[in-house]
Amino acid sequence: MWQSIKWSIVCVRLSVGLGLGVLLLVSARNAQAQTLEEQARSLEERLDEKIAKLQLPAWIKIFQFSGDLRLRYQYDNETEETERHRGRFRYRLNIDANILENLKVGFGIASGSDENPRSTNQSFTDTFSGKNIRIDLAFAEYKPVEWFDIIGGKFKNPLWTPSDLLWDSDIRPEGGAIFLQYKLPPRVDLFLLAEVFVLDEVSDGADPLLVPIQGGVTVTFAEPVTLQFAATYYEFIDVQGAILDFSSGTNTLAEEVLAFDYNVVSVSAELGFNKIFGDFIPYIGVIGEYVHNFDPDNANDGFLAGIKFGHKRIREQGNWQVQYSYRRLERDAWLDTFPDADVLNGETNAEGHEVIVTYGVLKYVEVGIDYYHTKEIDASREEDLFQFDVVFKFP
Repeated sequence: MWQSIKWSIVCVRLSVGLGLGVLLLVSARNAQAQTLEEQARSLEERLDEKIAKLQLPAWIKIFQFSGDLRLRYQYDNETEETERHRGRFRYRLNIDANILENLKVGFGIASGSDENPRSTNQSFTDTFSGKNIRIDLAFAEYKPVEWFDIIGGKFKNPLWTPSDLLWDSDIRPEGGAIFLQYKLPPRVDLFLLAEVFVLDEVSDGADPLLVPIQGGVTVTFAEPVTLQFAATYYEFIDVQGAILDFSSGTNTLAEEVLAFDYNVVSVSAELGFNKIFGDFIPYIGVIGEYVHNFDPDNANDGFLAGIKFGHKRIREQGNWQVQYSYRRLERDAWLDTFPDADVLNGETNAEGHEVIVTYGVLKYVEVGIDYYHTKEIDASREEDLFQFDVVFKFP
């Protein structure tokens, strides 16, 4: 009996001792963890202070980088041609140097082959051969006041258009441009553009030029409704009797040179509705564009009509947009050097449908499909073109 009581007392003492030991150990570990956490926080604060005090060289601070990488699968089925499947990529890198508060110098490189101004695509081909990189941008931009901007060199097209009926998005004009804007409170913005684009340099004759003048307005009628409208006059100089590089070969020729002058007027508009269906469809835009060439007596008109809905731009994960448009561009309505290269190889004398669906899978990553069904206006040739893209952007 006494022996059992002694062992019970010993067991109780051991249990109490072990319990106290565990409590002391846990307390010590908690104190150590707290100490380590405080040390880490202190170290982080000191690092932040050092980074804040770090002075980068001035020449590094003035640069801003942007660009994108697009991976593409493309299917092409044209009348009496073999079906074609291609893997393609496009890479662009832009560097802007803000050398003064109101003066910027820009430079950009892009992939692409054969110096074609309407394509920065490079096909997967030629047994893993190296691919070409070319100068895509090289310009200076000066903005002495908020309402005045002047740019010269090789730059992004400053003309506002709601579609690619007339201008392929890869084209980078060369020359100079002046941009003026004026705000009329509370909801009207006016703008005026005047440009001189050099189309070619001819050693034994006059250089073909393009002088576009565009005036436009953006009006917010009420919070959900906006209208952007622009009218543009294109004065082509010394184009008749010439032949331009990268022509698609559909404009009317006389003795292998352009038969007509191209003095063209276009009107463009986009009527936008913001969140009239709430967050379900954040934006609906109705777009239209019309073009007329005054010189020929026929085959001198073109138009595009379309609608887009979803998010106005793809900027965040989960953003989406659907577009549909129908276009018709007659043979001599516009020079066949400039329209979207994916519409019947960039030709005039073409009409057809386009559907685009885009979705933001991550903040800087989007996927999209683009389908064209186009045909010649006065012939039986047709084309179906399908593109699937994955685009990676870096701001």
